[in-house]
Amino acid sequence: MISIAWWLLEITLVFCSIKTTPALAGEPVRLAQNEEPSQNLSAQTQKPQPPQWHYGGFVDLGYSLDFNFPHNHLFRNRGTTPRVNELELNMGGAYVRKSASEQSRWGAELLGQGGQDSKAFGFGTNLPHVPGSDVWRHFGRANISYLAPVGNG
Repeated sequence: MISIAWWLLEITLVFCSIKTTPALAGEPVRLAQNEEPSQNLSAQTQKPQPPQWHYGGFVDLGYSLDFNFPHNHLFRNRGTTPRVNELELNMGGAYVRKSASEQSRWGAELLGQGGQDSKAFGFGTNLPHVPGSDVWRHFGRANISYLAPVGNG
């Protein structure tokens, strides 16, 4: 009975995280209906500049249910299913990105990640790991760009 209650609690947490993801992703907030029209006109006449810096993140949660309910919570030692009957963080990450533009020609992007999937992501099960892979697996994207003033368009 306790395991069923725990399972329902974890499913509720996953549902709540799914419902709040758009709010955490920085969706634009709608203006209130009772604002003065003069404020709306001045906002429409000004051309908004797109932000140069962007940031965000993601969370990938998983719950693998094993109806056998093993006491050690293990499932065949797989990278994609490390444990069963537990809420797992499969992958989580945060990123920051600066877009290159005419005003600022340099751009950059960096994504840091972690979780159960990053431990086995990109590696063969029977192959030795690349030296330094424990560090490199935490970087999803890392680049620098330059907008060269070449061509017409």
